[in-house]
Amino acid sequence: MNVYLAQTQETLKKVCLEPYNLSQGNKQYDGYKYDFKNKRFVKIIFTISYSQFNEIKYIKNDGQIIRINKLIDLQKSPDILTNLEQINHLQWQGAYNGDLEKVGYWRALWKGAALIDVGGFYKNGKKFGIWKELFKNYWDKAQIYEIGEYSNDNRKGVWKFVYREQQIGGGEYDEQGLKTGNWIDLNDDFWDSHQITYHGQYRNGLKVGQWKTFKEDRNENFELIGGGYYNEQGLKNGQWEDLNSNFNQDENVYFNGAYSNDLKIGMWNINQREEKGDQKIAGGVYNEQGLKEGLWLDVSPEFQKDSKIFYKGNYQNGRKIGRWETIYQNNSIGGGFYDNQELKIGQWAEICDNFWNKCQVVYHGEYKNGKKYGRWDISYKEQILIWPEWIGGGQYDEQGCKIGKWVDLSNNFHDDNQSTYNGEYKNGKKQGIWDLKNIDILIGGGLYDEDGLKNGIWIDQSDIFGADNIVTFQGNYQHGKRINNWTWNYFTEWNNDIQKIDGGFYNAECQKDGIWLDLSDNFENYNQIIYQGEYQNGHKQGKWDIKFRYYLDNDFDLIGGGCYDKDGYRNDQWLDLSENYSKKNQVVYKGKYKKSKKYGEWEIQYKNEQIGGGFYEEFDQKNGVWIELSDQFNQACKILNSGEYIEGKKFGRWQIKYKGWGKNNYKQIGGGWYGEVGLKDGIWIVLSENFREDSKIIYQGVYQNGKKKGKWSIKYRGRREKHYQEIGSGCFDDQGLKNGLWIVLSDTFCDQNQLVYSGKYYNGKKVGKWNEYKIGEKQICKQDQNKE
Repeated sequence: MNVYLAQTQETLKKVCLEPYNLSQGNKQYDGYKYDFKNKRFVKIIFTISYSQFNEIKYIKNDGQIIRINKLIDLQKSPDILTNLEQINHLQWQGAYNGDLEKVGYWRALWKGAALIDVGGFYKNGKKFGIWKELFKNYWDKAQIYEIGEYSNDNRKGVWKFVYREQQIGGGEYDEQGLKTGNWIDLNDDFWDSHQITYHGQYRNGLKVGQWKTFKEDRNENFELIGGGYYNEQGLKNGQWEDLNSNFNQDENVYFNGAYSNDLKIGMWNINQREEKGDQKIAGGVYNEQGLKEGLWLDVSPEFQKDSKIFYKGNYQNGRKIGRWETIYQNNSIGGGFYDNQELKIGQWAEICDNFWNKCQVVYHGEYKNGKKYGRWDISYKEQILIWPEWIGGGQYDEQGCKIGKWVDLSNNFHDDNQSTYNGEYKNGKKQGIWDLKNIDILIGGGLYDEDGLKNGIWIDQSDIFGADNIVTFQGNYQHGKRINNWTWNYFTEWNNDIQKIDGGFYNAECQKDGIWLDLSDNFENYNQIIYQGEYQNGHKQGKWDIKFRYYLDNDFDLIGGGCYDKDGYRNDQWLDLSENYSKKNQVVYKGKYKKSKKYGEWEIQYKNEQIGGGFYEEFDQKNGVWIELSDQFNQACKILNSGEYIEGKKFGRWQIKYKGWGKNNYKQIGGGWYGEVGLKDGIWIVLSENFREDSKIIYQGVYQNGKKKGKWSIKYRGRREKHYQEIGSGCFDDQGLKNGLWIVLSDTFCDQNQLVYSGKYYNGKKVGKWNEYKIGEKQICKQDQNKE
C-alpha cells in the first residue's frame, strides 16, 4: 500500500463548486481569517489553480502558494478546500490500495498535531463503520464534531453533533442515507460567538413542517430568532423569518416576509434585534417571480455593529438599475450607476471588502461596461478624524486589469495597521520589486516573477501585524512557495530596534520541517507567547516548549509544554496554557496525556498555585470531584465551579464560588443540582456572562431537564451593598423561552450604567413597546407594570 498524506477541507463561507475538471484553470474564492485582536473576520481573496501536473494549488492574492495537493485518484472529483484556516492547518493521513482507493484507517491532524479519534475506516474507497468527522467549517473557534456510522459510504442511524464535550444536535439517517425524523441542525457557520441551530423534521431527506431557528447565549438562554414552514416538497411557504446566509453578518439582523414554493414574494423587511425591541432597518418588495423590484434599502453582507453599511437604489426584475448609494452612519459615502444589464458605468465610489469603523477605505474611479477603467484612487479616513486622505491607487486598462505603478493596501488594513504595497502590475499581475510600507516607512517587500508569484528573498507582513506587534517574516520564496529558513523580525518600539527571532525551515512541499519557533495567534507586545519544537514533514514531534515574555523583558520564560510522539499525539506530562493566558491571567493546566487523551490527576494552577483540578478516566472522561474555572476567570474576577462528575457528566450538587479583587477567600454565591443525564435540574443561582466586580449580576430560578422554567429573578449587588436585590424578573415557558412581562438588564449594565428595560416577550422574542429606565426610577417601573 502507498501511504499518502492527504489534506481536505470545506468553507467558512458557502461556495458553489463545479465538478472536477483540470481544464477549468483558475477559480477565485473569498476566504476569511479571524483577527484575534479586533475579534472580527478579515476577507482574503485566494485562487485555486489546477495544474497540468495533477496538482491543486491554493494561492493567496499576495502571490504566496499556501498549499499544494497532489491528485491521486483522477477518476473522482477532488476535495476542494475553501476555508483558509483548514487550508493552512488541516491534514488527513491514511493509505491507498493498488487501485488508488482509500483503505484502512484515516486520521486528521490540525496544526501538525493529531486530533483525538477524528477519522474512521475506508474499504475500497468507501467509508464504513463508526466515524468521527470534523464539522464542515471546523477551526480553532468551531471545534465541532459529527459522530455516527457509515455503511457503503452512506450515513446511517443516529448521528450527533458534539461541541465542548456536549451533544448539541443531530438526528437519524434512514437506510438510503437520507435524514429522517426530528433533527437539530447546526448553522453552517456555527462557532463560539455564533451558536445558531435549526430545529424541525425531515422526511425522505427533505425538511417538512415547522422549523425553528434558535440562538443560545452563555447564560444558557435559548432565544427564538427565526423560522417558518416547509411544504411536502421541502420548499419554504408562508411567513418566514430568515437569517442572512453570510456568516460574517450580525446574527441580530433577520429578514421577514412571505415565501411561495421557495420564492420570496411581496414585502420583505430587514430587522435588527435591539435592547428596546426589534427595529425595521431596511427592506423592499419581491415580484411574483421572486425577484427584487422597485426601491430597496439593502444591508451589506458584512453588516455588523461596527460596520452598519446600507445600499439604496432600484431593482428591475432582480437587477440593479440607475443610481445606487452606499450609506454609513446616515451619510452617503459612495455609489454610482448601473445600466439596464446591471453593469456598472461611469464614476463610482466603492467601499473596501473589510470596511468597518477602523477601516474606512473607499475606492474612487470609473467603470466602462462593468469593468474598472483608467485611474482609480484610494481614500482612507481614520476613526478619530473628520476628513479622509488619499493613500493609494493606480491605473486599469480596457480589460479591467491593473497596469503600471500601484499603491495597494494590505488585506487587514485598519487604523492600527496602515500597511501598503508599492510596485508595478503587468496585465493584472504583480511584477518586479514591491515595497511593503507601514505609514510610509519601508518595513519589507520583495520580488514577483512573471506569473505574479513571490520569488527570491522576501520580508512579509506577519498575520498578527499591528501597532502593538510590529512583526515581519523573512525568508526565501521559490515560485510562490516558501522554502528553506525563515526568520521573525520583531520591532521593539521602546528602543527603536529590530530583534531577529529564528523561525524555522520549509521543505519542498511547503511543510514545516526541523526545529521551529511559532508565534501564538494573539502574540503582541504585552503578551508574547511562542511555541518551540520540532516538525517532521508538517507533523509535530518530540519535545515542545511554550514560552512567555512581557513587553520590556529580555528573555522568554518557559511556562509550559510537553512531548508529541511520532504520530503527532500528545503523551506523558504536559503543562497547557489557558486560552486567554496573559501576565494578568496566568492559568495553566498540568497533567498527563496518552494518545492526546487526558488521564489521571490534572491540576489547574493560577500564578503557580493550585486552585482547581480533578481526575480523568482512561477515555478522557472527567470523574469524581472537580474544581473548575469559569469562562470569565481572570485576575479581577476569580470564579470557581466545584462538584462531582460521573463518567464525564456533572452530577449532584455544584457550587459557584467567587473571590473579588483584593479578597483572600472564595465565597459561595451560586450553584444548584445536576440530574442523572448531566443536565441542570431544580433551583439554581447562576452568574451573568458579564459578572465582575463592578457588575455583580446573578439569576435565580428553576431548571427542568437543562431548560429554564417558570419565574426567574435578576439580582444585583452594588459595591457598597451587602446583599443582592431583585431588579428584574420574568417567566420561561416549557420550551425554555421567555414569555410575558419581563424586566431585563442592558447588555452593558454595570455600577456606572444601571440601565434596564421593561416589556413583553412572546415565544422568546421581544414584542411591542419596550421602556428604558435606570435603577432607582421606581415610579417608572411601577407605572410600566400597571400598564401591563
